[in-house]
Amino acid sequence: MKKLISAVALGVLFTATVAFAEVSQSFRAYIVSVDAGTKTIIFRVPDDATPPKWSEWVATWNDATVWERAPEKIYKSEPATVALAASLKKETKVYARVNDGGSNRLSWTITSLTTMPPDSTVP
Repeated sequence: MKKLISAVALGVLFTATVAFAEVSQSFRAYIVSVDAGTKTIIFRVPDDATPPKWSEWVATWNDATVWERAPEKIYKSEPATVALAASLKKETKVYARVNDGGSNRLSWTITSLTTMPPDSTVP
């Protein structure tokens, strides 16, 4: 009986952990659009599952978002402010890290965004 109760408790614990797990993603992408009013960015991301197709991701930013510029080399980034969002134009290359906040991939929040040098590639 103790084993049965332990197994059920472990199953409930595992289910609760999976249900509230946050998912983080990192990717290189192109900017499709930026809406400063709603703090939303739409990215065009290469779809690894079905190359050479692309998918679009919508993500919002908040006060915790880390902004960076990498004007010459992607590994030499420098801090930026939220004003960077206003300077992003269509087709700007970026490296983004997003998190779903436990929403089961229904909504994404940008944890960090770094502009990429013009000669960088987005697969």
